Amino acid sequence: MSSAFGAPAIVNQPDDLAAPAPVPVDPLYLFLTWTNTNPDKPQPGDRLDQEFQHGYDAINLLISRLAMIQGDDGTMPVVMRLGDLLVAKGVITQAEWDGVVNG
Repeated sequence: MSSAFGAPAIVNQPDDLAAPAPVPVDPLYLFLTWTNTNPDKPQPGDRLDQEFQHGYDAINLLISRLAMIQGDDGTMPVVMRLGDLLVAKGVITQAEWDGVVNG
């Protein structure tokens, strides 16, 4: 599914592991070229709308991907499990891990 401008649709379910990975966002239109060739005209509004929508879609996709790894309370469950595993394997001590978690 796509947005009106062809960007990936936003995934609302944090447990949806089939969500597309965020990709670098490139400009859709070169406004400097327009300005140089049409110095007395305003920027094309439809292109501005597309550019803004493209950015909004990218930000929203990134937020939805973050929701997959961040708990409702702001913690990072995946990171917490990794830390617990590192402690269990003796890679770091519990005190070192507590220092990381508690800042």
